[in-house]
Amino acid sequence: MQTNTASPEMLLLVSRFVGECQEMVNKSYGTLSPPTLLVEQGKRYIKIVSSQPHTRSIYGFVDIATGDVLKAASWQAPAKHVRGNVRKHASACAGPYGIVYLR
Repeated sequence: MQTNTASPEMLLLVSRFVGECQEMVNKSYGTLSPPTLLVEQGKRYIKIVSSQPHTRSIYGFVDIATGDVLKAASWQAPAKHVRGNVRKHASACAGPYGIVYLR
């Protein structure tokens, strides 16, 4: 049985993408304390979690194999349609509160 682990290149791309998203979140919250975006790797997807002192929510998902960015359908699963890719700028598919809806 093969396990899917993200390549070092994919982890670097995801890290850059999450960093850009964190900048958007920080600007949006102004003087308030913004949530921190965390990365959790699963078997097929990298989960981006928005974390505050007493709450956690899903910001979005990244497909480990392709780098496609997906909106969250639930805590455990992404929505069906791709919103963007980590190889492109985060502002194309993400906002301060999560991955954007289809346009």
